[in-house]
Amino acid sequence: IYFTAAAAYQLTPKFSIGVSSSYVLSLLKGSVAIDLATTVADFLPPTFGQQPIESPLFEATGTIPEFLYGSNITGALGWFYEPNDRWDLGMSFHLPVPTVVRGFIDIQLPEVLAFASPELAAIGFDGSTVRANGEIRGLRPAMIMGGADYKVSKATTVSSTFIYSFSSFRDVFRTELFGTGIPYLDSPTGVSIRETGASNSYSIKLGADFALNPKWSTGGYMLYVNNGIPSSHFTAANIGFNFISPSWVVRYKPKPKHRFHMSMTPLIPFSRTVTNSVFNPTELASSGIGLPPGNGRYSGFALQFGLGYSFDL
Repeated sequence: IYFTAAAAYQLTPKFSIGVSSSYVLSLLKGSVAIDLATTVADFLPPTFGQQPIESPLFEATGTIPEFLYGSNITGALGWFYEPNDRWDLGMSFHLPVPTVVRGFIDIQLPEVLAFASPELAAIGFDGSTVRANGEIRGLRPAMIMGGADYKVSKATTVSSTFIYSFSSFRDVFRTELFGTGIPYLDSPTGVSIRETGASNSYSIKLGADFALNPKWSTGGYMLYVNNGIPSSHFTAANIGFNFISPSWVVRYKPKPKHRFHMSMTPLIPFSRTVTNSVFNPTELASSGIGLPPGNGRYSGFALQFGLGYSFDL
């Protein structure tokens, strides 16, 4: 959730600059599978025998029982140029949005092998659930955004937007656990999953807006996104698609200072078949514990609905 304050200054009748500051409130709840196959290797006796680097039998489940909260402050700056009555041009730079949420995470340990293997039962593979103090870090990378609008007529405007995201500069996701009393779970020697390897990404958006009357308007857009995650760095928790996304929006302005809008946006990913994903613990986790390879075929679909309200002070 973003709470934003912005200010602009007109240097000339055609050129303006602006800055904004946002307070970002983050809420997180859900669950994730954690493969412990490589994690427990140093905690098993030699008599256990050959251990796989990936197995669903070594899979624990981490669940967030209540919303985790976090907050941060970010900002943006940009310029706006209006050479004539038909053209509007602009560019902005958006600072990164690092997010840290902390709270309880319940870890349900595997139990399938515990009954047949006392070595596994002895280190906690008994199906029990332990509560950890968790820390989850995420990042929306810094971005450069540029756009151009052209007024075809008094009622019709054609627009284009380009966004370049600096996804490769920092880790985009990290999870650490503390306080379970189980060495292969507690950081820094235990679970410390860190997703890296993303390349810089970009998106292109084209669209048109139509004013139906002074109070109602509508618009249609087409978005293309290049996600920036190479196949070699795919894992079960680090997947991404190139996708297209048509969208439709309706706006209502009952009074000059009040605006409402409603939107519908399907996300249509391009299917990916990954065959060269690499298990690389030195890149995926600072503690030497990573995620298994993400080879396989990926596809998906999502549909988003949006409702919004804004007002001018």
